[in-house]
Amino acid sequence: MSTALIHDIITLCNQGWRPYTGTVLLDVYRQLQCVSLADVLESDTTQSSLLPVSSPKRRTSRKKYIPYWFYRADTYLCMGCARRCSLVRPVGFQLPLPLRYVTTGLEYTLSPQEMVSKLCQLTAGQAAYCLNISKPQVYHWIREGKLTRSKGNPLRIPVAAVRALLSDIDQ
Repeated sequence: MSTALIHDIITLCNQGWRPYTGTVLLDVYRQLQCVSLADVLESDTTQSSLLPVSSPKRRTSRKKYIPYWFYRADTYLCMGCARRCSLVRPVGFQLPLPLRYVTTGLEYTLSPQEMVSKLCQLTAGQAAYCLNISKPQVYHWIREGKLTRSKGNPLRIPVAAVRALLSDIDQ
């Protein structure tokens, strides 16, 4: 894989394109007159043969390419050769399954130190994040008097109270 192809794939992914891992009917390549898969298309005369994209038939020649399909909404793009064939709502593709994104569990983009230095008041969740405790523990410390809260709703905790507890923890 060339560095230009890698750059193109990274650009596509940044633009919201996703790798297509399903199977494609060989008839799709026949309609596109794909020169990259010419020997596969000639050897297989059946119309309904499937070519799995994730493990395509490998070539012995370095000048032959394999299909790398990407999709966004109903548009499919082949990155297998320089032609960059594009299809809208094509027939012959399996429907892609929805992607499940893994969450990292990090809810905040600021570190606890940045949060304490840049903000005036914190929510219970932010205070829990800064103090490395659970949200229910924050409420428990408010009831006990370890943490103070501002009057009114919604519940806000002054940063000074969180700083005081942080300094107690550091000592």
